[in-house]
Amino acid sequence: MVGRSVLAYFARREQAELACSLLRQEGYDTVQLGPAPRAAEKPAGSYPDRIDGLADWSAADDASGAGEAVVELDSDAEGLSREDAGWPWGGPSWVVTVVTGEDGVNRAVQILEDAGGAV
Repeated sequence: MVGRSVLAYFARREQAELACSLLRQEGYDTVQLGPAPRAAEKPAGSYPDRIDGLADWSAADDASGAGEAVVELDSDAEGLSREDAGWPWGGPSWVVTVVTGEDGVNRAVQILEDAGGAV
């Protein structure tokens, strides 16, 4: 089975916990709840003007590309800025991740959205 990851962002932990509970009741085994990632504070000009690939933003120490990420994505970069999504305090606080097969994606999205998440 090829797994698909579905992520949903929540403003309140209670909403995220409800979504996790509902997903597990529906039979989803891989469900995780955690704090939403925030962008690391970087001074102006610390990012390159042009990025040719993801390897440009990693700390790879050899040609394999293996290394840790240098830049953590912020929810604002995903179109979830407070103006766009109405987040009450500057962005979502929680993220729920569910892994499922292709046939479970639509139902997982519905559960997450019904619980108040932005998928």
